[in-house]
Amino acid sequence: MFIEILIVILILAGFFVLHLEGKDRKQQQDRMIEFLEEQHHLISRLRHEMQESMEKMRKANADDSTVLTKEINEISRELLRLSDEIRGDSLMSKAIDMARSGSDVDGVVEATGITHEEALALVAFHGPKRG
Repeated sequence: MFIEILIVILILAGFFVLHLEGKDRKQQQDRMIEFLEEQHHLISRLRHEMQESMEKMRKANADDSTVLTKEINEISRELLRLSDEIRGDSLMSKAIDMARSGSDVDGVVEATGITHEEALALVAFHGPKRG
């Protein structure tokens, strides 16, 4: 009977040890789950912050792009205006040279594209002096 009691005590001790090990495993699992949940929360928060940051950068880039586009358009208009002025000056210089060399009003208009009135004034002012 003593051996039977000893066997029962050993069996109960074994169950107790298994129970404690199971309890330790459960605590380890709970700690691991808690750690993973914290990491998941951290990753979610960082992802959200990155999305907000990227959205702000996208808006800033769009604003910069709009400003740059406006500046480029303004520069293009100014270059076109200057080009027209230079072309006009060049045509006017050509018309003056033609008038000095004796071209008539119609020839100056046809060659340069200036108005008839402009050509008439240039020929009268710059043309060969008639006695």
